[in-house]
Amino acid sequence: MMHQQRGQTLPLMLAGTIAMLVFGFFALNYGNTLRWQVRAQSAADAAAQAILTLQTQEFNSMNTALYAADVEEYRIRQILNGMVLASHGQGGCGNQAQCDVYETQLEAHYDVAVSRYTDDVMTLQRVTATLNYANVANDAQALLARIRDCTSSLGGDCAFHYGALAINPRQGTQLVDMDSKRIIYPYPGKATGASGVNQQLFAPVEVEVSACAVVPSLVPSFMGWKFAPFRAIARGAATPVMVEQDWLQPGTLLNPYTNLPYQPREQYTSGPFNSWYDLDFGGNANVVVGSPGSQGYGSTLTTTGFFSVYIGWWNSIPIHAFTGPKPTGALGCTS
Repeated sequence: MMHQQRGQTLPLMLAGTIAMLVFGFFALNYGNTLRWQVRAQSAADAAAQAILTLQTQEFNSMNTALYAADVEEYRIRQILNGMVLASHGQGGCGNQAQCDVYETQLEAHYDVAVSRYTDDVMTLQRVTATLNYANVANDAQALLARIRDCTSSLGGDCAFHYGALAINPRQGTQLVDMDSKRIIYPYPGKATGASGVNQQLFAPVEVEVSACAVVPSLVPSFMGWKFAPFRAIARGAATPVMVEQDWLQPGTLLNPYTNLPYQPREQYTSGPFNSWYDLDFGGNANVVVGSPGSQGYGSTLTTTGFFSVYIGWWNSIPIHAFTGPKPTGALGCTS
């Protein structure tokens, strides 16, 4: 009887081994599905982020040019005030002969400052001349074409096909506390000038890009079972916001490399420093700002006291996909 019971565990072992292989296969296949889904999301997010750099870089360039022009305007105002004082023998220049010398010295610095200011304004004009929604949208479509060509230097993930690009001027800017000092969509009482607000220039966009790959199963068939490929699909959407905002006092903020202010005081006249003729940007401590009235770009230009700037830097943040349901063909799935 004992000999007749031998081999009875063999079917159980065989069934258990098959079950373990089946469960192992499904676990590997599920892990592979998750891996491809994460890869798809990364591809879609990267494409959306790349497209947004077209606008965020222009916004940051605009702020940089505005800052440079403001520094020069503050300098010009101070020099002009000094020239007026010297021409009237005021400001502590002493006798009229010395005052005339100071005025002549200030005139030379004034000419240089005006030349630099002209260059700054021309730079600002070049930055903003084509900064409108139509051009941003056209450039975005061209960039997406480069991303689809994975052999190019700007190519995306070669495993994916990228769907149609959705790009719109962003609505509801109040969701990010009214960017650009509330000049995109102004609220009642906010001064925007006689001509109103230029939405084509200042309105941030929102973009959405999809990515799709047809992924074969790790094991095309197993014990007679055939496993069809699956689709890894993701949608990435983003919009630019001013992610960092400062109240900048460049006359007091120290450059860590030189340990001097970013805008140190400037002496235009011979002799000891004279605050009536020379320039000290001054300022208070620098602080991060977050109140609605202190966002975007702004500056305080005064003839005395200090030079103050509200400035921030643009970058992109992810948002929910906003175009609603789409067929797989529109999501980049080709088969």
